[in-house]
This record gives sequence, structure tokens and C-alpha cells, in this order.
Amino acid sequence: MEVTVEIFINKMTLSANGSSKSIFPEANFSSNRLLVGSYLNAVDCLEKGLKEIGATSLFRFRKPTLQITPRELIDGGLSEVETRVLLELGYGAGAKKVFLNER
Repeated sequence: MEVTVEIFINKMTLSANGSSKSIFPEANFSSNRLLVGSYLNAVDCLEKGLKEIGATSLFRFRKPTLQITPRELIDGGLSEVETRVLLELGYGAGAKKVFLNER
């Protein structure tokens, strides 16, 4: 399953198979300067969203392909560290492949 993930400040919007769902974290994952300031909170939020749209199974037999697009706090482009954390976020949530869209 291919899933598009748009990341906003303390919000993720996941789209797959023509449906879309906005997910809010239990604890904030963004900080004043970073879109993903708390990695574990962001992974929890993404895992929750993937389960809600049916992209993952209980035993992780199904692994989605993620297209991640950051939508805020990206003035001047992403740094190498920000790129890495977004890729690791996808893999940490159980993705088979992760692609980053920096637009």
C-alpha cells in the first residue's frame, strides 16, 4: 500500500486509496525550531495514523511505502539532519520504503 504523509506542526495527514485522515499526537512532536523535535512522539503519531487507515497489520506483515512531505518549518530547504530524521521516522513506523518530497 502506498501512503502519502504530510507533516505539519503537531499534525500529520495521511492519504491512501482515495481517503485522507488527519492525526494529532498524544504528546507534541514539534518544537519552536524543528518540525520533528521529539522523534518518539512523531513515530507514535505516524504508527497510530497508519493503523487507522489500515496500512499496517497487527503483526506487521503488511508494510506500506511512504511518501513523506514536510509542510511547515522548511524555509531554505531541509538540512541533512532533518532529511535523515524524516526518513528514519517512516522506517521507525514500519514502512517498507520511504521517499521524501521536499517541495
